[in-house]
Amino acid sequence: SEMCIRDRFSRYPGTSHSKYKKITEITILQKDTSNNSNAIRDLNTRLRQIEIDLAKHHAEDKKNG
Repeated sequence: SEMCIRDRFSRYPGTSHSKYKKITEITILQKDTSNNSNAIRDLNTRLRQIEIDLAKHHAEDKKNG
């Protein structure tokens, strides 16, 4: 994907290395943000399951007195 961006940039005269570098940095940040979003979503799913398990445990405790 990085090579693709570089190839596309080389087609346009006047595009500087610094512009390519900035786009590369943005692409990396977008990927990191996406990875973090996925990790947060996974944590939310795990936390939800822990909350369900805890509620079940409390319900059993009340039932058994």
